[in-house]
Amino acid sequence: MATVSVATPRSARSNTAVPFLPGYVSHDVKPSKNKSQTLAYGPGGIMDGANPLALIPQRSDMPKLDFNVLKQLQDPFHRFDYSTRSVTHDERDQMKESARNTYRPANQPAWLKHDRQVLKFDAYFQEPVHENPKETFRIRCCVIYFYLEDGTMMVSEPKVENSGIPQGTFVKRHRIPKPNNLGGGYYGFADLRVGMTISLYSRAFRITGCDDFTRHFYEVSLSARMAPNEDAPLDSFRAAELPDPEPLISARKAALKEMKDFNHIYLGGNRRNEKLQQYLENDRRVLRFNCYWDDATKYGVRKYYTLHYYLADDTIEMLESLPRNAGCDPYPVFWRRSPLRKNPHVCPAPGMEEPEAIIYKPEDLIVGECI
Repeated sequence: MATVSVATPRSARSNTAVPFLPGYVSHDVKPSKNKSQTLAYGPGGIMDGANPLALIPQRSDMPKLDFNVLKQLQDPFHRFDYSTRSVTHDERDQMKESARNTYRPANQPAWLKHDRQVLKFDAYFQEPVHENPKETFRIRCCVIYFYLEDGTMMVSEPKVENSGIPQGTFVKRHRIPKPNNLGGGYYGFADLRVGMTISLYSRAFRITGCDDFTRHFYEVSLSARMAPNEDAPLDSFRAAELPDPEPLISARKAALKEMKDFNHIYLGGNRRNEKLQQYLENDRRVLRFNCYWDDATKYGVRKYYTLHYYLADDTIEMLESLPRNAGCDPYPVFWRRSPLRKNPHVCPAPGMEEPEAIIYKPEDLIVGECI
């Protein structure tokens, strides 16, 4: 009697027949996808476990083994060499303790040489704003930190109160790769300069400034002088928050005051005498100056005048002092009493606006000066 074996494949990947009996179970052998740890610490600091010699600098001043000592130890009678005094246990312990406390490697690793040294850069990036009639983009200022001990970077955005934008740590601290079009690899301190634009994960950052320690580090390590700091550009949102210039504010206040006075008088009010206090304090007080006008024209002569400054209303009067037999018409009033402007203005047509009058004050009249 012929035996018939019944087999059922347990996996689509398996082509072998397995008897359909208890205990005969096929299992899929899955390949291991675990990633092994390659970061290790050695005598020189951080090293790559996959390639231990990758981070060791190829320098000629690296310490080397002294094989003469090994040859001396090969001689079995080296223990009976009493030419030198043997070191006691206490002296050996003191030497170990001294070496442990004072040892410093000749080639210092980065984590020891640049411990707690950070380069700080000021930067900004442009963020588009959609569906907003007032602005199309926004400038966001941030700070870039480069840690010299391990070559990591961190980007942080200072928090602004009531900004409505999630701010703080923008990019966490890690080694940031460079784009492939720049050669790949990771960013180093030589790639960061003031005035440069770097790309961090497809976002362009413009470096505008750095601190004093960063400038000193580049001058000492790279013998390069950094460019002067720049100002971040203003977007429409920040420009709207800036105060208006002083001339514009003064013009607005003057127009508003004129409108208020007009409405007050139109509704039956009286005019305000703004110089009443000045009049009460300086009534009948006059400053008197002697001056002359040296006319340098062809037939001009030197003419003498008496200048009166009335403190009650800041007006000036000039009287001409004619000597006897001067040959001039007796018109003694050269300038009738009125405010004397520093910025004379002639209105070409009625109804046009005039600039604000700047009149002479008592502090402008100094003996020996010209007006």
